[in-house]
Amino acid sequence: MNLVDSSGWIEFFNDGHYASYFLEALRDMDKVIVPTLCYYEVFTYVMRGMSDTEALQVVAFMQQAESVELTDAIAVHAARLSAKHTIRLSPAITLATAQLHHATIWTQDACLKDFPEVKYYPNRED
Repeated sequence: MNLVDSSGWIEFFNDGHYASYFLEALRDMDKVIVPTLCYYEVFTYVMRGMSDTEALQVVAFMQQAESVELTDAIAVHAARLSAKHTIRLSPAITLATAQLHHATIWTQDACLKDFPEVKYYPNRED
């Protein structure tokens, strides 16, 4: 399974420098999971530069993958990861979701780059 986090989706939709790497993970949407938090983050980002309709189209594309809701088990696991590794809420939820679903994380979030289940592609500003 693959989990493309919000930074990866944004890179993909913006046709950024690493978009082709994220496309590799997205080629088989049946093997992609999306934490529900990603819908919020990507929708918010897209609405800053596009219309509500365009943002909904982006979310509709993302919904071709399997949505993973934030459960109490994921929240507790994320809290433990956050405390242990001093990471923010969103990456902790991403990491917890991936670990509990045995998924590889595809990301541009530098705080996740050293975890074994992560494929990291630095942001152009990094």
